[in-house]
Amino acid sequence: MDLTTYSVKVQDFVALQEIGKVLHPVLAKGQIIGGVAQAIGLALYEKVLWQDGRMLNGQMTNYIMPASCDLPPIRVIFEEIGNPHGAYGAKGIGELPMDGPAPAIVNAVVDALGIAFDSVPLLPEEILEAVTSRSIARTDNVPAESPC
Repeated sequence: MDLTTYSVKVQDFVALQEIGKVLHPVLAKGQIIGGVAQAIGLALYEKVLWQDGRMLNGQMTNYIMPASCDLPPIRVIFEEIGNPHGAYGAKGIGELPMDGPAPAIVNAVVDALGIAFDSVPLLPEEILEAVTSRSIARTDNVPAESPC
């Protein structure tokens, strides 16, 4: 986290996934990396603006998504616990990698700042507002100095 710009950048990401027997390691790894990339976008970049039921920022020029330079190294580890009902022990992979990254990223910021955030994306302006509000609240609670 950069306290000059109030931006958050994920430096490294380890995805441990249990998908049963991995049938095609290259495709499975690609699915996980793509899902984690989407989840980082959800956590830090992709704010949808609505007005009268229509998306206001539905163009690539005004809907911010992470580019490859915004993504960390994503290391994928598979834990293979077979499924007797799946093909050759496989389970589904689908949107599995989307479940954990956004809450993990927001919780890392909460842990670093000691300020609770409960929504995504966690944009720099929201972090600035929270840090500023906390600073103002702290100075409001400081007793005035005694004239003596």
